[in-house]
Amino acid sequence: MGNAESGVAGASGDEEDVEAESPGFAEDSPASAATGVGAGTAGGSGSGKSGRPTINNPPSTNGPPTPGVLLEQVKLREAAARISDSGLAIPESVLAGNEIALMRWLEDRLSRGEESVNVEQFCEMLEIRNAPRDECEEAFGQFDTEGDGVVDVESMLSALKNSNGANLQGELSHVIRHLQACSLTPGFVDIFSKYKDELGAHASKILKFLHRNRIPSSAIPFPLLEGYNSICTMRSTLVQNFLEFLLQKEKDLDIQYRAELIRDPDVDKVKVVTQCFSFIEASSNATDIHRMTDGETGSFWQSDGSARSHWIRLKMKPDVVLRRLAIAVASNDHSYMPQLVSVAVGKNRRSLQEIRDIRVPSNVTGYVALLENANITHPYIQINIKRCLSDGCDTRIHGLKTLGYQITKSKEVSVSDASAIWYLSLLTSLVTASMETNPVLAQTVLQSTQKALRHMPPLSLTPSSTEFPKFFSANILEEVDGFLLRIADCCVSPEAELTLLAFALARGSVAKVLQALSGISEHLETEYRASSLISSMASVRMRLLYRNGKPLQLHLQACDVKSKEEKSGPENMLAEPTTGDGFLTESGKKRASIILSTEDQSNFQVTQMKVKVRKGATGAKCGLVFAYKEANPFDAEKHFDRFKKFDSWDYDDYKDFLFFAQDNVKLATQSEDEPIGWFELEEDWNDVEIKLQQCRIAKFLMVKFLCTRQTSAERLGVQSLGFHGYLVVGAERLGDTEELLPEGGEGPEDLATTGQMLLNKTLFFIQQLTRDMDVCQFKQKFLLDFIGLSLSLFWSLYSKLMQIEGEEVMKSRVLLLQLLQNCFPMLQRGASEGHCPDKGGGPEEEDKKDEEKAAEAGCSSSSGANADPPHGAVLELYTHLCQVVDRPETDALVEKALRREAVKALLSGAAIFFPDKHSRRDKLFHMMKNITEEDQPESVKVTFESLCNYFSDQDPSGLLLLPPKEVSTDFDISPILSVMETLLLVATRECEVMMGAVSGGPSRTVLLSLFWALQGSLLSWCYLQLKADTTGMGAQLARDIVVKCKTSWPCPRRG
Repeated sequence: MGNAESGVAGASGDEEDVEAESPGFAEDSPASAATGVGAGTAGGSGSGKSGRPTINNPPSTNGPPTPGVLLEQVKLREAAARISDSGLAIPESVLAGNEIALMRWLEDRLSRGEESVNVEQFCEMLEIRNAPRDECEEAFGQFDTEGDGVVDVESMLSALKNSNGANLQGELSHVIRHLQACSLTPGFVDIFSKYKDELGAHASKILKFLHRNRIPSSAIPFPLLEGYNSICTMRSTLVQNFLEFLLQKEKDLDIQYRAELIRDPDVDKVKVVTQCFSFIEASSNATDIHRMTDGETGSFWQSDGSARSHWIRLKMKPDVVLRRLAIAVASNDHSYMPQLVSVAVGKNRRSLQEIRDIRVPSNVTGYVALLENANITHPYIQINIKRCLSDGCDTRIHGLKTLGYQITKSKEVSVSDASAIWYLSLLTSLVTASMETNPVLAQTVLQSTQKALRHMPPLSLTPSSTEFPKFFSANILEEVDGFLLRIADCCVSPEAELTLLAFALARGSVAKVLQALSGISEHLETEYRASSLISSMASVRMRLLYRNGKPLQLHLQACDVKSKEEKSGPENMLAEPTTGDGFLTESGKKRASIILSTEDQSNFQVTQMKVKVRKGATGAKCGLVFAYKEANPFDAEKHFDRFKKFDSWDYDDYKDFLFFAQDNVKLATQSEDEPIGWFELEEDWNDVEIKLQQCRIAKFLMVKFLCTRQTSAERLGVQSLGFHGYLVVGAERLGDTEELLPEGGEGPEDLATTGQMLLNKTLFFIQQLTRDMDVCQFKQKFLLDFIGLSLSLFWSLYSKLMQIEGEEVMKSRVLLLQLLQNCFPMLQRGASEGHCPDKGGGPEEEDKKDEEKAAEAGCSSSSGANADPPHGAVLELYTHLCQVVDRPETDALVEKALRREAVKALLSGAAIFFPDKHSRRDKLFHMMKNITEEDQPESVKVTFESLCNYFSDQDPSGLLLLPPKEVSTDFDISPILSVMETLLLVATRECEVMMGAVSGGPSRTVLLSLFWALQGSLLSWCYLQLKADTTGMGAQLARDIVVKCKTSWPCPRRG
């Protein structure tokens, strides 16, 4: 079939799988697409005007477009443009898409002597071209002056020719022509008729005609009205897009719901996946297959071969059931656009059988569903392009999307694992029994384990590691871990604790690392021979930074030399794509320094850079790179003076620097005034890529070009600069904690470090890894293992650190809180699945003790009269964080950082500190009663803001307790309306307080946002109920809610 078979593997399905929240074929929610909020870093910190850190909450995926998106014109236009770019714009009309064919059809009828055409003939002609019936009737109504279903052929043909391809409906001149030609207009004589029936019939005809040909407000040529109509159109487009997204999401969730009902008892899990294939093959142009799966409908895969020989073949993942399949097309592709497509399935490439033919409408731009509500389990699925428009030879596919679910069998211990565990159990039991009578044996085993772990750096025993041994499964690793714990119990020593930590790091187990650090925290002054372990953590961290860095767009702030001319300025080095001469200095200047930063001078982290210089003698020979921060307003002269000592360097000085670079590592890690990277270009090469020796978080980057290739050159020339790295939100240094290398560089393996230094270095290493991982989206295999992680482990270590005084210990607490925030998604996921280990199991005495403990703590926000308080470690940690927030502020840097992280933890931890949805709901209602009082502690305000943000962004329907599926006959809507009325009254009271006094907390903002989200969630639920069944109980309740909302929610006026 077609050309020789060729293919290319698509993205790995493990990287693209998502949970049931996936929107499927629908584009991203307008709320998330329009806000433009980037992924924040939980480990960072920043400050706002009120001294409270800025939290980058995840964009809402459950609520409607935000108020800012619908009310601010800039954001509104950006959001509408995104929808238009994604191919979701309103398609062209039936007349515009079939104008030429329609004119030929009318001319043919006219040549046969046919004078008129009726609505059935008109619709039949257009339906052959895949036009919807309702749109055909609406188009015919534009020509039907009399309203009798018959139109003169000549008048219809004349109107089409005069339209010049414009959409007739809504055109002002067209409507005026119709009014002038209307046979009903001269009928004013009928007004004097004796019979009212005739008068009523004539009036009815006029009203019908005016209704069919009415002038829409968008056609009236008034600039103000046009602007108003444009804004309304964009708003309605956003809301319509969101409602379509809701419907699609409901269908996607229904896939998993039905899969759960029919799954076998042996099935452990059913997971919705958006990429059901492992790779894609095509009949031609295999190198462009990725254009179908990159998410950009502007790009496309184009075939190359004879007509009707083009195909796209999907190799499905194992245990995946395909439910939907769609391709993206564009009507402006003309002869390249597919017109007839078929889908074939089979067990192999040679046994494919067609199961469906699909005609693609010629006026569609966007995704076209090929399979809907299917249950395809075949390993191969092929899309055949049978015909293109106008019998085109080649075709274009702009996108390909799949949706289905994957079943996972219950995990059992394999035969090989059982054999290995049995063998290890015999050995470990023998060794353990012998250690009680022979302590030397324990030391021998410990030393052997230490030697082996020196060759197992951190993360080397994780499934994502390329060096992971195949015979090491999770069961075997658990057996080894238990054996090491028994050894550590037999010989309590720093070496044993260090061995447990090294093995936990090699496994990437966050829970095991916290347990090992908890033991080390009991004697922080003890010295550990951990230099090699800390160095290996630094190497792993740098390797991951290099590997995962993204293109970074930096902007020119200043340059210390003038350019040859305006067209060869230093800004050309950063232009994409590179054009012209790049950067050329003025005559006689053979060195240059430039200062770069982000557009808003925020923090960034450069990991790699690419330098391309001019050919020949003018090209730069070598240079240095500096990364630094500056708190004062930008002053170029001060920045250049800071590094003035390097301005006199030449190539010989550069070579001397490289010779002693090994000794300068320690200096570079301590001072921002030393280079973090350097580069040199050979005579025959004009570009070079370098990895920076230190990936420092900075606000400014200075690049110094020290000399030209040849001394005879008149000027310096650089073609382009490119950078890879990360944007870092609000990161601040805490002394040397951010440097993983111990004092003195890597040093010998037996270099001793204190337990305090080992604790901080390890916490920072894990905190950075969890910060960089996109744990909320589950798009890749985890570098870390979160099994067994609970809030109790965090609190156990944190409570031990609280008993120790000192600035370094406080740094440890800051790092631990940052790590906790990074792990919130994993802890929340575990709690939502029903295993929250920190919640009390059931004795009422336990609850009473917790309540008494909260009362004794004196934290007014720890519990409410009508709300169930948190339990156990959750309560203790929450109470402590409230106390830290309510303390008076100090000038100490570390104490400020601790308070800032405590505030951030409270703001983002509503689902953690109140794991039960009813307790979250009751807590918020209880706090609403007194939140407007001015003497509320800061922790109360922070908790209230956290709960409002949670229900606004994550779970708007949870506050209303809306039923997700079928509505029972006894369902009462009064509590829902009561919630909305209560929230509106509180928000109104807060606004009145704001009007009467300048001072007012951020509670009013979150209250209004919460009311907006709840209102959108409620109306969205009503929309889904009306869409699902217009006659059922849910639809009736939805109508009642809409009516009562309209009559019961007017904003109260001030008396």
